[in-house]
Amino acid sequence: MPLSRNCLAIALGAGAILNFAGCDGNTTGPARGPAFTSVIVGENHSCALAEDGIAFCWGFNISGQLGDGANVNRDRPVRVAGDQRFASLTGGINHTCGITAGGVLYCWGRNSEGQLGDGTTQDRSVPVRVNTGLRFDAVAGGGLHTCGLASGRAYCWGSGSSGQLGNSESGVRTLYTAPVPVSGNLGFVSLSALGSHTCGITVDGTAYCWGSDAAGTLGTLASETCPDGLSNLLPCSAVPVPVVFPLAFTAVSAGVAHTCALAINGAAYCWGRNLLGQLGDGTNLSSPVPRPVSGGLQLVHIRVGNSHSCGLTAAGSAYCWGGNHRGQLGNGSTLDASEPAPVSGGIDFVELSVGGAHTCGRDSAGLVYCWGQNGDGELGYEPPDLCSDVPCSHTPNPVRVDPALLPSRAPGR
Repeated sequence: MPLSRNCLAIALGAGAILNFAGCDGNTTGPARGPAFTSVIVGENHSCALAEDGIAFCWGFNISGQLGDGANVNRDRPVRVAGDQRFASLTGGINHTCGITAGGVLYCWGRNSEGQLGDGTTQDRSVPVRVNTGLRFDAVAGGGLHTCGLASGRAYCWGSGSSGQLGNSESGVRTLYTAPVPVSGNLGFVSLSALGSHTCGITVDGTAYCWGSDAAGTLGTLASETCPDGLSNLLPCSAVPVPVVFPLAFTAVSAGVAHTCALAINGAAYCWGRNLLGQLGDGTNLSSPVPRPVSGGLQLVHIRVGNSHSCGLTAAGSAYCWGGNHRGQLGNGSTLDASEPAPVSGGIDFVELSVGGAHTCGRDSAGLVYCWGQNGDGELGYEPPDLCSDVPCSHTPNPVRVDPALLPSRAPGR
């Protein structure tokens, strides 16, 4: 029986074999197509990058964050408009950005605070070039801001109300529609942003964070206060401050109100809000300084989102912890976990990305899987479960894509 057009899994390598039940009946057969090289997620949308640089997105699209020229939610991947070929992608809460191989940065989606960096505050449903002559090596999408690395220097733009731009300014009227340099002249090798804070790792392995510290998200004792727009003053830092920790870090991931990082020995540490166990230390006690994640796992990759966190071992085993009301931990349940729980399915992942209440991962063959909430189509397939009347999946399943949208494999590849 031939494969139906909406039953082909995304990210197939040459000669991959499919075996999906409940998709026009039991269907088994070979399919050929380009592998996908990365997957990223936002609050309620997801994107994947094909090996030839074409981007696909699906899920929530009210602000144009899927980049397909429309504002309609999509429950299957759609191709991002334009002829750009991207080398990497990032997802903010309701916007998306991509860097070309030449370091040119494009963004699309919500732009209410200038987070697209195009010199305006107008939402964009197709990619627009960030208004700068800088060539970027990396980009990180936050809540209402974006940050990028250019030759080791950090630049941010969008809302700086909580100091998340790191340029020494804060306040409800702090807004930049084009990149501004982060203070301190620090040399960074990576950046991460979400919510109202940003973090980065310098060349010597020191982690720095800046922005809101309302839940201890900066990993230090911030000495400033920033207005929250409701006549309240909350802890913050408008310049990078070092995380209080004796070891060097190799990676950091900023969530909405918590942060996690990997030490040079592979151990994971988290800090900030912990009401749902997202710090993974076996408690629900928030912490303003790094706490070791329970279980003694040696991780090579870590990502955090709204209220959950996930990591990968060198063998590709995925573990998640924290909030799980939509099955976003992928362990077959909807119970929160304050310690790392293995993701079901025995899939060997090479990459994970964590969103609001869903998670996606990519295996070594380029196959993309998603799990958790599907209220806006962010899983990219029709999920088998319900979580409080919201469609969801408690376990990973492959994303489906119309094969007509898949780019042809380039000659000789």
